[in-house]
Amino acid sequence: MFRLSGIVSVLLAVFCGAMLFWTSQSVQRAEQRLSEVSREAQNEEETLRVLTAEWDYLNRPERLEALTNGNLDLDAPMVDGKSIIESADQIPQPVVPVIPKVKPANLLQYVSTQKKSAEKNEPAVIEKNDSQDFDKLLNNMATGAGQ
Repeated sequence: MFRLSGIVSVLLAVFCGAMLFWTSQSVQRAEQRLSEVSREAQNEEETLRVLTAEWDYLNRPERLEALTNGNLDLDAPMVDGKSIIESADQIPQPVVPVIPKVKPANLLQYVSTQKKSAEKNEPAVIEKNDSQDFDKLLNNMATGAGQ
């Protein structure tokens, strides 16, 4: 009986020792990982400090003013008051693009008409048929593409 309890005690002691060893190794691995993460965080913080310093250096008002004066073709404002608009009539009207009233029905027909009209010295424009719906237009384009 004494021998069975001794064997059980030794096995229990070995098991507890193995668990203690496993736990200590796990803690050491976790501490190493923590130190790696801390080191990476410090490197990132240092990088952020350097980038912030560079940003502040590049955004100095004197530097930005020198860059704009050198690269933008801006005239200095007139001091004599000629640059001040006194009425809305002095504002120039925006340029409105001219859109032709007629468009080619399809590209191939336009190209062939353009060749013919170049020979006749006539404008190469095909009149738009208002009664033509979308399906007819697609059919015309499909048959024109096969030519």
